[in-house]
Amino acid sequence: MPALLGVCRVSRANPFKDPTKGELALRRVLEADPTQPEALMLRGQALVDDRRFEEAEAAFDRLLAENPRHREARAERADPMLRGACLHAAAESLRPDLVPGGDWSLAAAMYGRAAQARDAAGDAAGSGDSLFEQAWCLGPQDQPARDWLQAADLFARSARALEQVPDLSGCARSLYWQAWCLQPDHNTKGDWIQATALFARSAKLREQAGDLAACGESLFAQAHCLQPAVNPAGKWAQAVELLARSAELLEKAGDAGGAGKSLHEQAWCLQETRNPAGDWSQAAALAARATRLEERLARQAESLAGARDAARSARAAVVNAESKLRTLGRELGALNRTVAEAPSSPPPPFWAFGGWVVAGALAGAFAFLLLRRRSAKPRPPGLGGWQPSDDELRAVVTPKGSRARAPVP
Repeated sequence: MPALLGVCRVSRANPFKDPTKGELALRRVLEADPTQPEALMLRGQALVDDRRFEEAEAAFDRLLAENPRHREARAERADPMLRGACLHAAAESLRPDLVPGGDWSLAAAMYGRAAQARDAAGDAAGSGDSLFEQAWCLGPQDQPARDWLQAADLFARSARALEQVPDLSGCARSLYWQAWCLQPDHNTKGDWIQATALFARSAKLREQAGDLAACGESLFAQAHCLQPAVNPAGKWAQAVELLARSAELLEKAGDAGGAGKSLHEQAWCLQETRNPAGDWSQAAALAARATRLEERLARQAESLAGARDAARSARAAVVNAESKLRTLGRELGALNRTVAEAPSSPPPPFWAFGGWVVAGALAGAFAFLLLRRRSAKPRPPGLGGWQPSDDELRAVVTPKGSRARAPVP
């Protein structure tokens, strides 16, 4: 049984290779165990591929009757739009670059299911996205045993679906990778002319979408396809022109590294040792310009590294301050609880203040006696009851020069 299921899975993951063998193995599994979950799932998916939807629904319902929580079967029976999204998410959970222990073949098959579901629901954008991911999972860049042409065909289908939306950036991305799969230096069965045309179309769509950096990347790839060093039918002049345009767009987009790379490649194409129409002085000037861009990029990297270190230090300081504040908050909370839980103290008795009362009374008495002593004045000497006469008073108030002489006796 496990061996037959393995044959079914392999056939499902590679629909372009002898599907009859997988169908026979699946039939034998279901004859032996009509309720085998994986076999029912594969059977339902195969029926959907053949557009026998009613029979497929019956297979999924039978599986859900045995296992109501089967995620993939529930996704197949869901609303068409939701079903496609669920299948796409299920495929992501099978990718080795996202989940340890994943499987590229199973992920590709699930992406294919998602693309079919989304296409049936009229979701061209979703279908194009799922097709792109399916092509990526089947690409030989991750699995050398895969078929470049199969991946290129899926990228082409993705581009056609996204063109209907229209999603210019998404379509250009799919065309870029379709061309990449058709480069003869990647794929021995590829074609330089077709790859060059696809890169050119990708660059045009990216420029229309306003994505200058991506347009520069497409132009760089197109220039590579036109270099006689890799393509005997290519032309140095066209490659140099495309690289100059690529450097211009990348520098305008703020990608100094990409612009420097295009300038270095342009200088390489202008070396007289490989290009009879080249120019050493022009190549040297371009190389110097590229070096300046790389130095500017290095300075920016140093500045960013310094800013990153400063941000890390600031973050550490903030974390330390927050830790101290939390500690202080806990201490204050503990102090508040201690104060609240402490018993209230009774007021002190009256006699506790007796000493202060006595001291205050003595100080007041001393001050009173001192002030009374200072206010007491000595009495004038006794006058013996004497009173001045009228003549004596007149003599006091009369001016000195007008006084009459006293009579001589």
